[in-house]
Order: sequence, then C-alpha cells, then structure tokens
Amino acid sequence: MISPGSSYAFGSARPLQRASPISIPLPLLNVILIRLMPNFQYTAIDAQGQHTTGTVQAGSESEATSFLRSQNLYPTKIVKRGRDSQGAAGKKAATKARRRSKTRGAKAGLTVIACGLILLVGALFIQNLSNEARASEEATRAEISEQQRLTEDREEQARQSEGLLIESEK
Repeated sequence: MISPGSSYAFGSARPLQRASPISIPLPLLNVILIRLMPNFQYTAIDAQGQHTTGTVQAGSESEATSFLRSQNLYPTKIVKRGRDSQGAAGKKAATKARRRSKTRGAKAGLTVIACGLILLVGALFIQNLSNEARASEEATRAEISEQQRLTEDREEQARQSEGLLIESEK
C-alpha cells in the first residue's frame, strides 16, 4: 500500500530514494511531481578515522555534505557525477534512455493532466448537483409555507363565518 507523503515513480509501487517532491496546487487537487536528484561521489573519513568512498543522491553539494555529516561521515571530497564520467557507449545508452524517458515523461504528464481535468469536471458536476438540490429544497420550503398560509387563511375565514352565523342566530 502506498503511504501518504511518500514519493513514487510513475507506474511503480517502490519509493524513490531522497527525491524532492514539487507540489503544484490546483483547485480541488494536489498533484505531486517527482524531480530525481543527481548523484555525488564522495570520499569521507568515518568516526574511526577510516577513509570511505561512495555515492549519495542529493539536490546540491551542500545537501550531500549535510547528509554525510548526519551519517557521522566527514567528507574530504565531493564530486557531482555527470555525463563526463561515462564512456562513449555509456553516453550513447544514456542518450537513448533520455529520449525514452522524455517520451514516457510527456505521456505521464499528459496522463496526470487528463486525470486532473477529469477530477475537476467531476467536482464541478457534483457542485452543480448540490446547487440544484439546494434550489429545489428552497422551492419546496416556499411551496409548503404558502400552503400553510392558505390553510391558516381558510381556518380564519371559517371561524369568522361561524362567528357571523352564531351572531345571526341570536
């Protein structure tokens, strides 16, 4: 089950690691888009004085440093891993993956927009039904109060007629 507030890739039930959500408020909706973070390769010293190396995902170099310090690691070198670290074959594969990703991303974006529009239209339809029900209820109340007023008028006329009849008999 997907827990609220977690970041998930489109079509996946697995959470993304350290992704920063971007909220776009829309009327009646709260759409969350995911921006994947770059990798940073680091060399750090741990609490025992040992040199360790590894990779961490973060939005910036300062976020990577903060994350490493929270893990009791003291970075001596942090380098953003990019296209330059790949060979020719890696660059070609990355280019193909980006093209597929852009197409999938565009389709996913259109799907999100379409779902948002469907929800918006549904909400407007429900609001319209609610307004119609409210207007119908007000009309019914007005009709009932008019019928009660007419009944009271008839009862008053009947009392007056009865009073006149009694006076005429005397």
